[in-house]
Amino acid sequence: MLNYGIIQNQDAPHYELQSDVSLYELRLYEEMGDDAYKMGQETEAIALYTKGLALARELKSPEKIALFSNLILMSL
Repeated sequence: MLNYGIIQNQDAPHYELQSDVSLYELRLYEEMGDDAYKMGQETEAIALYTKGLALARELKSPEKIALFSNLILMSL
């Protein structure tokens, strides 16, 4: 097997970064959905809120699940 000088750090804790990124993504979906709704793009807002809801369910966050569910209902 050839070694091309690629260094891999297999000891890096990726799970901490993943949870921080996921929480950041939830905030982004909320903000982008709010912006889309304010601009009159209700369909786009609902799509963004739905993506946020799916991620909140994946993270098992009851508060965020309720938030995104309510945002979707208010956008209809």
